Amino acid sequence: MNNDSQVALFDHLNDNLAKNEQRRPPWTWSLRTQHERDALAGMIAEFVACFNTVYASDVEELIPPCWPHHPALATELAVHIWLWYEAHHDSGAGTGVSGDYYLRHLPGLRSRIAATLGRSPSECRQGQHPDSWRTDVDALIHQNEPTSRHADGPAPAIERLTRIGFGF
Repeated sequence: MNNDSQVALFDHLNDNLAKNEQRRPPWTWSLRTQHERDALAGMIAEFVACFNTVYASDVEELIPPCWPHHPALATELAVHIWLWYEAHHDSGAGTGVSGDYYLRHLPGLRSRIAATLGRSPSECRQGQHPDSWRTDVDALIHQNEPTSRHADGPAPAIERLTRIGFGF
């Protein structure tokens, strides 16, 4: 699926809702069907390739191909591609929206990339995503959970994001 058809898919989903149907923001993984998650992942992969070519001016700003394995980064990228779309392709795009993107959203993303990659960002950037990228954090989370919400075993990275709804 090319980028135009992916954008068209999400435009259709959100512009053609029945009056009683809840809006499903295209950046929210947990509200997407499998087909839509695949489209969103494809859009992000294309965005990452372009981002790395155009905006990454330092190794610390490179987004590695293992981005789906980093939930904070995958969640943020899903929002960020729509910020970029709104600034460049949306019918409401203008200099104010575009300026806001370049002055606020883009620098924010660039400054947070390394932090979202955990303890081994250089390994991720070299295509060697370590399973231990956040071992310490996961150990504390599991230690403090009263009951395990992970009884179904490890899930593919994108599928795991569909279960993160922050209580909604």
